[in-house]
This record gives sequence, C-alpha cells and structure tokens, in this order.
Amino acid sequence: MDDNFEQFSIYSGKILETLSLEFPVPCSLDKNGAINEYLKFEKNEELKEAKLKKDIADIVIALERHSEEEVEYARSKKIELENSIDLITEEKESDYKKQVAIFEGSLVFLIAEGLVREVEGVGFQLTSRAFFHLNKTFEEGSIKNSDTPLLRLKEIFASGANVSKSTAAGVASGVITKILGFG
Repeated sequence: MDDNFEQFSIYSGKILETLSLEFPVPCSLDKNGAINEYLKFEKNEELKEAKLKKDIADIVIALERHSEEEVEYARSKKIELENSIDLITEEKESDYKKQVAIFEGSLVFLIAEGLVREVEGVGFQLTSRAFFHLNKTFEEGSIKNSDTPLLRLKEIFASGANVSKSTAAGVASGVITKILGFG
C-alpha cells in the first residue's frame, strides 16, 4: 500500500473514530497526538546517543585535565557529532512535516466529502452521513451485509486493540471507500 495512502487511511480512521466517540458534540482533534502515534521516524535512539556523545565531548573540552591531543580529538568528534545530529534532526522534522500535511489533507478531504464539518470556534463534528455509516458493523475482515458500508471504528482503533497498523490502515481505507460509495 502506498505510504501516503496508508497514512491517510490511519488518520482518517482516527479522525472519524474520535468524532464518533464525541457525537453529537463537536470536539477538537489532537493532531500532534495522532501524528506522534504514527510518526515513521525511527532514529530517536541514534539521535539521543549522538547528543549524549556530543555532551561528553563538550565536557572533555571544558575540563582542563586533558591533554591538548585529547581536547583536539574531542573538538573534531564534537563537529562530527553536531553534523550527524543536524542530519538526523532534519530527517525527523521532514517526516513530521510530511505527517502534518497528510493529517491535514485527510481532514480537508473528509470535510470536502461531507463526512466531517468544522464548527467554528469549537472544533469538528461528524455529519449525519458519516454517523450513519460508522454505526454499521464489520466482521472478520469483510462486510457482513454487502448492501451496507462499514464499521465501528471505535472497536478497531480503541486503545489497547490488538490490530497492526497495516491492518488498521486497510480496514480504514475500506471504510472510507465504502462511505464514499466507491466500493
């Protein structure tokens, strides 16, 4: 599955699930929470380790107990580590910006398709169209009644649910296409 489409499916599912739990009350959406949950960046440990080593190099440079050779080595390592930290940080920021764009694009799409409406000054709310479809049932990876579009997203995306991200994305994309009448 295309990465953007997979993320769109996950974010759309999370948006619809959040709004369905609060229906009919409009609510705000935790964009940062959703993004952090599905952020693709996997170098947090590498970044933390590089920062720690840089801090150690700073200590070696600052202390007057080391030879000039040790201080020069620490300075060269510090420059190397700073470059590494900059590259990793840029990668992390780039991934975050991409996820923000996909989340916001998913929300704009759901609004344009009439599944979600923005309530000025309050947040977002499901439309009657989305609420109707989200109360349908989904069992064992298929639609129980082929005339009915899907699902109880709250059951699939509920915290603690034992569902992989790819399964959740596949289910969410099936929900979205069914609701829009494409499937």
